[in-house]
Parts: sequence; structure tokens; C-alpha cells
Amino acid sequence: MSEAAPNHTGQTPPAEHVAAPPAQSQSGSGIQLNDVGRTLWLTLVSPWPLLALSILLALLIAAAVTLPQLPSQFADEAGAAGRWLTSTANNYGVVGAIFRALGFYTLLRGPLLQILLAALAFILLVQFANECRAAIRLRRVSAVLDHTGAGNGEPVTIAAPGTLLRWRQAFAQSPLTFAADLRRLFEARWQRVERRTLRVDGARSAAGGHTADNRSAEEPVLEERMLAIRGLATSWLRPLLLAGMLLAAAMIWLNTVVGWAFTAAPLLPGERAADAVHDLQLEYGIDEPTAGILEPVLRGAVNGDTFALPVYGPLRTQIAGTDLVANAQTPALYVRTLDGAKLLEQPGQSNTVAEIGLGFPNPDSEELLLIRSAGVALRILRQGDIEAGAPDTFLVEIFRGESEGATDRFNVSKSSVISIPGTDGPAIALIPLPSLSVEVRHAPALWLVWPALVLVLAGALGYWRRPGFLLAQVGPWPVDRAVLVVQSDLPDELAAVQRWYTEREESTH
Repeated sequence: MSEAAPNHTGQTPPAEHVAAPPAQSQSGSGIQLNDVGRTLWLTLVSPWPLLALSILLALLIAAAVTLPQLPSQFADEAGAAGRWLTSTANNYGVVGAIFRALGFYTLLRGPLLQILLAALAFILLVQFANECRAAIRLRRVSAVLDHTGAGNGEPVTIAAPGTLLRWRQAFAQSPLTFAADLRRLFEARWQRVERRTLRVDGARSAAGGHTADNRSAEEPVLEERMLAIRGLATSWLRPLLLAGMLLAAAMIWLNTVVGWAFTAAPLLPGERAADAVHDLQLEYGIDEPTAGILEPVLRGAVNGDTFALPVYGPLRTQIAGTDLVANAQTPALYVRTLDGAKLLEQPGQSNTVAEIGLGFPNPDSEELLLIRSAGVALRILRQGDIEAGAPDTFLVEIFRGESEGATDRFNVSKSSVISIPGTDGPAIALIPLPSLSVEVRHAPALWLVWPALVLVLAGALGYWRRPGFLLAQVGPWPVDRAVLVVQSDLPDELAAVQRWYTEREESTH
């Protein structure tokens, strides 16, 4: 972009925006390749694509945290995964089917999140490099104070950190007086101002080859230069914000690739669950620390580290770098023989046991328990009409032999021991307990959130105030005038100089 020099009549050339050299047209076509490249570069370093991708990523992460995600143990089992997805979607009704179609239940292992992270990482790398380049260029700006290549009235060449703004104007005043007035403006707006007085080549006038005092154009003249820079230190903080965001994106990617999650089906008392791929075992056991006192315990092992955790309420802990969360779910009943005899079984069961857990997922759910040695069957029904907040109550009906009707009935709402009336059968303990939902998550790179947060907070300080510079060149201009050339990458500072000029001109008329 070219700029016309001030002429004898004092016409004012307009301000300029200088961001790149003029584009070169491609031979044989109207496509300007440099313009396309510049547009692409300005798009990549613009904050809007970064903001849009960051918001989209935040929404996807929020959805992944809020909605159930396909457990790792089903990732390689199409049938089991399909059943899990169908069951999960049904829990959300019509909306659940939409979520499934959009892939919201497989976000952590789906391609959408990976593509989004790759695009975000690319833009962050580009903007990180751009901010580092801007910080380096800002530090080198002060070197232009000693450059003597430009002639009087010509802007000195600057590798600006950002878009370069340029303004030039001639004034009917001596250069020394005008420079003194401009210096006061600089000192009022900036804490530190560097000054130089240099000999530069004289500029030719429109009358042909002579300077203001009729000297030849080749004879040097004195030019006053003033440079103000702000944010030299904080300009190096700005890349830290992008580095922190890049580290956070890397953390998310690592956790989706290396991390895993295991969600066990609701465990009944006495049941076990395992994930052989990740060396995980779980057991919902019942301990008896003292005679007659039973204590529910969640036992297991993760990567060879064993644990035994009493279950008194919601459970959240970390074992071997793995997060474990357990919560009570639907009511269950733990049944055991007091003497440890293996007499209990359910219909279709091939062996008898001394203890068994029965689940009742819904009100009015029922289970059937057999004691063949005594010729007895127990029908256990979860009561569905209990008041809100009341303990779960189970109705136990006892059937003997070929009888079609129950011979005895009683309710169980707390730990109870029953003996089958009229038989020599064993005494049986019935203990109401909840089933347990257990979720185990391994996120090995989660610790990176702290250094990422530190980098983001430190980098945010660099954006508190935009760093930049303001350079002014004042020299003589025909006839008995001064020429001012102002260059800056701060639009507000260039506008302040232009306002100062306007107010100054109005006060003199």
C-alpha cells in the first residue's frame, strides 16, 4: 500500500492500515494468492474461531459429564454396547433417542470430540506462535529509533507485532516547536518515552529537488523521533494463556485415549464384578466384626492394590490413582442361614448356598427362595404402598409342600431372624440393604489441570491491557513547515494523536 507525501498545499493524506505487502496476482487467473493466505492467517489468529471451538468443547465436555457414557467394558462388545445404549436412552424417553442419535452417550470415545480437539490444538499452536512473534517484535521496535534509511517525511520501516496503522500530516509550524508540543502529549499519556535526533536525507519538494530552506535534496536534515512502548513484560504473559489452553486440550485428549471407566451393574449383597482388561475386581460383601453384628463392605482390587471400604452412605475415594464412586440404589435383601449351612437356592439355580442377595428394583417386585431340604418356599414381595421416607418393607410368605396358599406371613423392615414354624428347618437371617451402583474411573492425566490453570491465570494478566507502541517522526517540510509521521499498532493511541491535532488546529483559528 503506497502513501502520498504531504504537498505544498498542506493536503492531509489519510491514515493507513499496513498489515502485509501488496498481493501478487496469480498468472492467468484473477485469484490473488497472497490475499487468500493473508485472509486465512488473519482468521486463524482471530479470537473468534478459538472462542467458538472452546465454547463447543465446553458444551461437549458438560454433556459428557452430565449424561452417562458407554463404559469401557462394552467398547469392544457390539451386542452389550447396543443393549446398554438402548437401556440408557429409554431412561430419558424421547430425548434419550435424540441423544443417542447424536452420539451423546459415546462422546468420550467418539470421533467428534477427537476432531474438535485436533482443530482447537492447531489454532492454539498458531496463535501461540503468533503471540511469541508479537512479543519478540515489540521488543525489537526500539531499534527503529536509530535507523537512518528513510528520508525526511518518509515512515521508517517497522516489523509491527500486529496491524500497523500509519498517519502523516504537514503543519504550518517550525519542527522544533511542533516536536516540543508533541513531546508533552507523549509524556502525558506514556510513562516512558525514548527520543532521538537523527540526520536523515532531505525530501524533495513538489517544486523540484529542494528542501524547505532551498538546500539540495541530498543534503541531510534533522529529524526528531519519539517512541513509546507499553507491555514489554506482559507481552510475554500472553502466550502463557494459549499454552495453558493447549495443555488442557492435551489433558482431555490423553484422558479420552488412555483413561477408562467401568460401571458395574447394581451389585446385590454378596455379588461380585470384574474387569479383566483393567485388572479390577469388586465385591459387595458382608462382614461380621463381632458376633451378631453385620457390616456391609465394598471390597476389591485395582491394579493389584486391595481395599475394603465400609458402606455407610455415598462412597467416594481414590485408589491407585483411580476414582471410585459407590451409591445406594434400589432396595435389596440379604438372606443367610445362621449356622452357615448351604441350603438356599432360587428357581433355576444349580447349587445351594449359605447366603444370597435378592434385588427388588421396582415397587411390588418379588423373588422366590427355596429350601428344598425343609420342603419350604419363601415368596418375598417388596411393598409398594409405603409412605415417603419410611423404611422399605418386605412381605414374606411361607409355602409348605404342595400347599397352594401361604401358611405364614410376616413383614420385614429391619434385620430379622425367622424360623420356619412347624419344621426342623434352619433359622434364617433377613437383612434389608440397598443395592450398590459402583463406578470406577481412571484419568491418568487429570493432574495436568493444575499447571494448565496456573498458565491460563498468568496469561490472562497479559490481556488486561494490550501491549503496543507509538512512534512519531517530526522533520522540516517546505516551506517553513513541519511534517509528522505517526505509526502505531494501537488504534486508540493513534486516534489520541489525531484528536490532539484537531483540537490544536481549532484553537489556532
